[in-house]
Amino acid sequence: MTTTDTAGTLRRRLVEQLVADDLLHDPELRRAAETVARETFLGPAIYKPSAPPGVTVWTPTRRADVPAGEWLRLTYENTTWVTQLDGVLAEDATGPVTGGTPALITADGLRGHADRAPYDVVIAFCSMRHIPYGLLRQIREGGTLLVTLAGWGFGHGLALLTADGSAGRRADSCPGTPRS
Repeated sequence: MTTTDTAGTLRRRLVEQLVADDLLHDPELRRAAETVARETFLGPAIYKPSAPPGVTVWTPTRRADVPAGEWLRLTYENTTWVTQLDGVLAEDATGPVTGGTPALITADGLRGHADRAPYDVVIAFCSMRHIPYGLLRQIREGGTLLVTLAGWGFGHGLALLTADGSAGRRADSCPGTPRS
């Protein structure tokens, strides 16, 4: 990256890369990717992964501690940045964290992905009218499931469930979710 690289230049390069990699097809999404400033959404810190043999080390990287150009370059990489591990925000971390790599699984949200279960956390990005028992069984004891529940019409809400180890689950209210 040169000192003349700007957010606009980096944004255009990212869009060109996504198009070349056959990941961006829709003209409206392309227009949004070309105009929306990603740096607005990244926040004050991220965990950057490194992969020494056998383990992933997550090093907190704070916006205030890196040159502006480097942070901008990170912002426009085709990467999903991790901002929280085991409940610790990157900006609050006191040093590197070792652990696994979060998995993004694209599958039928109603069925989950039993091949890699049990999971510590599952965030289902599909809305459901009910939570299938088979999906709940994929959460380890003490693990959590976050899902949007949607009924007929415009009824909706978030469900945050914690596995209790006895085939039961504890439900917690989610901030901003209307109660009936």
